[in-house]
Amino acid sequence: MIEKGQDGQRPMQDAIDRQVGEVRKVVTYCMNLSDCRRAQLLQHFGEKFDKADCKSKCDNCNYDGELEKKNVTPIAANAIQIFRTLRQNNENVTLDICRGILAGSRAADILHRGFDKLPAHGSAHDVPKGLIELTLQRLLSLDVLRSFSVVHTGGWHTSYIKVGLSVFTQVRSFCCY
Repeated sequence: MIEKGQDGQRPMQDAIDRQVGEVRKVVTYCMNLSDCRRAQLLQHFGEKFDKADCKSKCDNCNYDGELEKKNVTPIAANAIQIFRTLRQNNENVTLDICRGILAGSRAADILHRGFDKLPAHGSAHDVPKGLIELTLQRLLSLDVLRSFSVVHTGGWHTSYIKVGLSVFTQVRSFCCY
């Protein structure tokens, strides 16, 4: 359905990429077993929600089993460096592009824009994509990263990422469960 428009024609690649990204967000939400569901949902709409206010009403906050802890500080630090470097060069970068850089992707867009030359390219090649995604989403929820939207000539929006205001207070030790 994503690759075939309502008129039966193939949509532009940007539209396909945007829709695939939206599906990926839904999958990430479903796979995230540690973050408060309310906080995740409200973050999607650009709002903040204190997990303490959930009072264990969602399935994740109510879960009393064990979760595996992983230190993802290196992934977080590399992601921040990617966004900081590329914004200084006036490059707009999406979460998908950052994930690809971290994973070491050889996708045409990454190669064409020279992102494969960044020091962080491939730094998380052995990390599951879902954990990279959760790390990036956690950085967004903590306001370490912040999204901003650009309206294109066709009227559709793209969400790009920049370093947020909380980068200095949050990144000393960063774990994603």
